[in-house]
Amino acid sequence: MRRMRTPETTAALVNTGLILLAPTAVYVAISIVSALGFFDRGNTVTAYVTPATTRALQAAVTVLRMTIALLPFAAIAGWRTWVHARRYLAGTGTGLQGILEAGWLGFLDMLFGLRNSIMTRTSEAPAYIIAYGGMAFVIGLVCGAVLWSTAMLTLKLARPQLFSS
Repeated sequence: MRRMRTPETTAALVNTGLILLAPTAVYVAISIVSALGFFDRGNTVTAYVTPATTRALQAAVTVLRMTIALLPFAAIAGWRTWVHARRYLAGTGTGLQGILEAGWLGFLDMLFGLRNSIMTRTSEAPAYIIAYGGMAFVIGLVCGAVLWSTAMLTLKLARPQLFSS
């Protein structure tokens, strides 16, 4: 007997993949555009002293490092998408709470990243927390809204009858 994938699992996998693949796609696109010379203003010279294979290997290592750094965020996004999608399908939630969760996750990540500066410069810490924390919270909200939208689209494609009036 073949087990069917549930809509909430599909939504979770889509959002996990989005967290892992979107930054990588942006990095690759910027690298290609840069290599084609679109950022040159005509007064610069680029001299490559390393072979193309070395540059390609360096780019692959950069992508691998980005993927490893994003794994915890992708796992959290997938898990929370699954939870909110189940609640949505059961009629006990809208999933909008996930947008706020993403904002708070961005804020907490900023606190973790700036922990040394906050601890050593205690007089400047409130300004760091307000400025950088606010930006991280807003970026998290935007990411959460994108993930909520993709989850809703995935659920709609998986079960169109849920969205008909």
